[in-house]
Amino acid sequence: MSPRRREVMETAQSMGYYDTPRRCSQRELAERLDIRQATVAEHLQRAERDLVAFWLEQQAT
Repeated sequence: MSPRRREVMETAQSMGYYDTPRRCSQRELAERLDIRQATVAEHLQRAERDLVAFWLEQQAT
């Protein structure tokens, strides 16, 4: 995972994006990181994809 993608994921976690209910939005993440909301969405989607693939690989071994 790229350092920037990791930074977005860690910021999302620390700001409560993955809490239920969410404590922040992608827009708020974008403002904090000074990037576009669409870029946040892309980073999160790809990071989540990578984490799911990694988890599934680990479960198969």
